[in-house]
Amino acid sequence: MQYKICDWERNGYSDSDFYVALWDTDTGKLLNHEYATTRFGGGESLNKWPTMTSAPADVQTAFRTWAVDTAAGLIYARAELAHNEPSAVKHGDRLVTVRKTRKKDGTVIEAGVSGEVCWTGSFGAFHHNGYNRPNRSNTRVGLRLLDGSVVFVGLSACRRDGELEPLDAIRIRLVALMAAGQFEIMPLTSCTAWLTSSYWQ
Repeated sequence: MQYKICDWERNGYSDSDFYVALWDTDTGKLLNHEYATTRFGGGESLNKWPTMTSAPADVQTAFRTWAVDTAAGLIYARAELAHNEPSAVKHGDRLVTVRKTRKKDGTVIEAGVSGEVCWTGSFGAFHHNGYNRPNRSNTRVGLRLLDGSVVFVGLSACRRDGELEPLDAIRIRLVALMAAGQFEIMPLTSCTAWLTSSYWQ
């Protein structure tokens, strides 16, 4: 059985395509289905599928659990990447070195050195709307240590200091948002603009 969750329109240069997100009870997955288009005649009616709000309670629970778990996993993965491999930092951020680095004068900066960013510099020819923008590979940072000294290392040798929000805490936060009617389903679909209608809450 399939229940519709939401629908949206994808506008092209001269045509539009219409999509619906369906919760498939057989696979336990959300499917993105093109049900109509202006490119040719025919298509399907949105009334073909019942809404999630009309589904049995166990189906609604299964969908909501999947949505929270999937969103929490995506949020955690993105946060983990930004934590372990930051592409940009600002003054005051705390970083810790993840590997031993050796400066040109032979000085070694050990892994595990923690400090506050007090300087950043990116090197190369940059283009506002082009390639080679400042990033993790071409940026160096100055870290002010607890004793007041400053060491300079590549951003690629650092991660953010501190702990990530646990996956369970993210999930609890999303459950609360869902209960308040503020959970965003769009990021779990292939919609990249805005939803036309929502049928699950």
